[in-house]
Amino acid sequence: MSSKDLLNNSTMVALEAALERYPEDSLKHQLALLHIGIGHMNFENWHLAIEGLNALDQTQISPGYVSYLLGRCFEALDEQEQAILYYEQAQAADSRVLGFEYADSGAQLAEWRLRAIR
Repeated sequence: MSSKDLLNNSTMVALEAALERYPEDSLKHQLALLHIGIGHMNFENWHLAIEGLNALDQTQISPGYVSYLLGRCFEALDEQEQAILYYEQAQAADSRVLGFEYADSGAQLAEWRLRAIR
């Protein structure tokens, strides 16, 4: 097992503990869900990532960013139509949540992926 795998495993354990510790409607719980989804993406557990990302409260987490991540999952599963649907949702969503104004928005990322798969 590589050091990256060990780090990801210990991170996932800590995030799972956060889910137990914080109420479901808290930002900390929602961020733990987000990062668990991203962790599953890193391990290429696409269906688990989708499940986690779909459980997010998108009033607290950027819907554009979540839609972009879901698009990436479906693209990895070679479900292009579903990926395109989520990338289009990401483009239409407002991603100015949680400091994402300082990074590429879900809409920008989705636009790049749409160009790549069309």
